[in-house]
Amino acid sequence: MVEFGIRLLISSLLIFSAGLFDVPQMSAAWPIALAVSVLGFVQYKMDERGYRNTGVAGYMAAFDSVAISMALASFQALRNFGFLCIIPLAIATKRRGAQPVLIAPLAVAGMCLAHSIFYGDPIPSPILLIQMAGVLTIAILFPTPKPARYDHNQPMPIAPALVLTEEVGAPMDEFLDLRENFRQLKDDYNVLERKYKGNRYASLLEELRSSAPSEYGDFVAERIRKVFNVETVRLFTVVEAESMLKAEGMANEANPAILHLATQIDLRTSVASIAHALTGAIKKLMARDDARKQISFPLVDRGRLVGVINFADEDGQKLDKFASEIEHLTPGLGRLVGDWQRRNALERRAREGELLYELTTVTSGATTESTLAARLAADLKESTNADNAAIYLVDGEDLMCLASAGENLRLIDAMSFGDGPGLVGWTKAGRPELAIFVTAGDIRCAGKEALLRRVGSYCLVPIETANGFYGFMTLATRIGGGLEARALETLRIAAGEFGRALDRIKNNTEEDAGIMTQTEFANRIRKGKGFLITLDPIRREHLEAYYGKPALLNAMRKLAIKMRSGLPAGAAICRRQEGGFLVYIPRIGEARARAWANEAAATASLISLYTPDGTQRIPLGLRAKVSKLGAEAPEIHDETAETVEKHQEIYEKLGEESALK
Repeated sequence: MVEFGIRLLISSLLIFSAGLFDVPQMSAAWPIALAVSVLGFVQYKMDERGYRNTGVAGYMAAFDSVAISMALASFQALRNFGFLCIIPLAIATKRRGAQPVLIAPLAVAGMCLAHSIFYGDPIPSPILLIQMAGVLTIAILFPTPKPARYDHNQPMPIAPALVLTEEVGAPMDEFLDLRENFRQLKDDYNVLERKYKGNRYASLLEELRSSAPSEYGDFVAERIRKVFNVETVRLFTVVEAESMLKAEGMANEANPAILHLATQIDLRTSVASIAHALTGAIKKLMARDDARKQISFPLVDRGRLVGVINFADEDGQKLDKFASEIEHLTPGLGRLVGDWQRRNALERRAREGELLYELTTVTSGATTESTLAARLAADLKESTNADNAAIYLVDGEDLMCLASAGENLRLIDAMSFGDGPGLVGWTKAGRPELAIFVTAGDIRCAGKEALLRRVGSYCLVPIETANGFYGFMTLATRIGGGLEARALETLRIAAGEFGRALDRIKNNTEEDAGIMTQTEFANRIRKGKGFLITLDPIRREHLEAYYGKPALLNAMRKLAIKMRSGLPAGAAICRRQEGGFLVYIPRIGEARARAWANEAAATASLISLYTPDGTQRIPLGLRAKVSKLGAEAPEIHDETAETVEKHQEIYEKLGEESALK
């Protein structure tokens, strides 16, 4: 490499001199510089590959001598400094063991050729002839290394015969010691290799932990693919609520069917069988000309399956060898995926809390339907990580998109129901909620229409209040399994709040409603007409003793938020100190009040309520009582209203009570 650099430097100086001083002329300088540079590159490559021997070194030195002669002749200095051509010969002889007698004539011939080209005289001058003779003489007298010769007349040494004596056990002991040392060395090497692999995997996991973004799937798959040098890496994660595996990240995968793959699994089976089932599902979607071999490994965190990682490569032997190595990586990768899922769950809950706050501020401050819908759709898309959030208004058979955030992923008009296609069929079916977490294979999605529209998961919740039906809200993602049950719950809350806001805008009412304190609730129902509904938790003392009072209060707060979205227009709700709720519903008939109470009690048992750490589900049931409030109810003079229970006792004595199951 040093010689190559020196040649490039000399060539650069030659070109620089020709360009600055026109000595030598550029027409002669650039061919000489190019030839020296190319020769240096060839010599560097031959040294790198080990092809340079004594003969090659001699020919390279002869070519260098010719180049020096040409350069000197271009400066018109060959007659005075022609003897410098011997320098490459001396270096090749000293360092490479070349034969100067064989290469000196080539150097002298180069001197004659240079003199003929640049001096225009084929006969060298006397001074140049003397220098040529000196070069030949020095080459003849220069000491050269002689190769070692083998004397055939010298007898070959004969090893002494092994004499078996009584001390023959000593060499055997040495042999056994040598074999034992070799075995120990091999064991130490295996231990060192395992430690190296462990450190390598630990370094990779730490890099993934510190560098992975919130959308970690593609980043993790690409990094693992580069480290282990495989063609394709696919990462799938488990969605326990829907019992399926969804595509989280891909590296070097172009098949759209695999990119959006979401397959149903049975979490009761072994993790190995789930990984094998995923491999089979991927093979079914592969193209016929795709000859890549597949292998999958389960990812487990705290005894729970969190995902599956799949590798694909045309070299099956590489995957077989790779299988023993990846087993050391999967435990740490499983813990990492579990941590990411818990982190994303906490972030999602925080975004849902922010969404609830935004709903309260947005719906109370918006004055038009379009302004309200535009702000709500953007917040809803961000909080649920959906690719599209849209709000539609329905007027008969006419459908109008009031607001949309994200990509255009519309599916309702491409669906079919038992009573007809599209919006008409959905309306005739009773306007049900739609929770299609994987559109592929769903009978309601016509043919491959969902795949053509790039809709992998789809949720729809109607916007309906006590005053009537307005429309519906939708969430959609490109990949299957992109939406989960929590996104559906968030959509329900948003639809309820949006419906209440539409009631306020359309009816132009500014009366207080929603969740209130006890004093606000007492002031709200003063001189009111309607119905007061008492909702008490069943077996409250047992739940407090088993889960603790803080956990039960936390569950009751969550239930109040969920119930608020289903309140009729103008209704109010208040949480009692001992537990349970009081709900005031004005301007409603007794039949509808009882129906709402029945529905609220039934809905409470279906809602998933968990302890604050999210580990245990709280089975919360409600007992409902309906009391009628009328003009004959006594006026409440205590405006501070220490507790709402005092008013409830008065209303229960005056009104009609009924216990609901």
